[in-house]
Amino acid sequence: MGRHHKLRPERKLIKCASGNCDQLIWDYDKYWIKREYASGHSTKGGRLERNESLCLCGCGKTVTSFGKHIRRYIWGHTNKNKTIPEISARQMGENNPNWNEGQTEDKYRRIRCVGHPRASKRGYYVWEHVLVMEMWLSEQLGYKIYLSTNFHIHHINENKLDNRIENLRLMTHSEHIGVHNKLRVNKHVNEKIDNLVYYLKHC
Repeated sequence: MGRHHKLRPERKLIKCASGNCDQLIWDYDKYWIKREYASGHSTKGGRLERNESLCLCGCGKTVTSFGKHIRRYIWGHTNKNKTIPEISARQMGENNPNWNEGQTEDKYRRIRCVGHPRASKRGYYVWEHVLVMEMWLSEQLGYKIYLSTNFHIHHINENKLDNRIENLRLMTHSEHIGVHNKLRVNKHVNEKIDNLVYYLKHC
């Protein structure tokens, strides 16, 4: 046996110190931490209140908790670790408290479009400018098409929420990067010119 094993005390069975039960427990747990009470027993001399409820992820399994701390999920069953089909129906679509007529905005506007190849896994949202470009191309070609992720859509006036077809331009990833690099250089040059003009006027 190793040096550390010789320092460990001999485990023995003791009676739970809560006083309301006759349950026998080991005086040291598997991590060699000293114990006085059985699992779920209060140090105030009684058993903690047992609570049972259904897991909120929608799996239908029962969650057991003790005392004031009420568990809402079985371990590993939170919504962050589950895909859309596994999330409770009351949290999806129109039943969601954050529902906004199937639209959401941050930097770009997104539209809820179930079944679209480029729809997000959470909520099935697609960029509105992608849907507008696909609709316009489908009308021009006479059949329904979906844009792959290899294509980018540039907003000509740089307003990300202006998704009129007149303001959209379809291009490849490299072309899109080139356009924005050029715009960035032009903006930098214009700022230098403005600073120079201001200096000449006030010197």
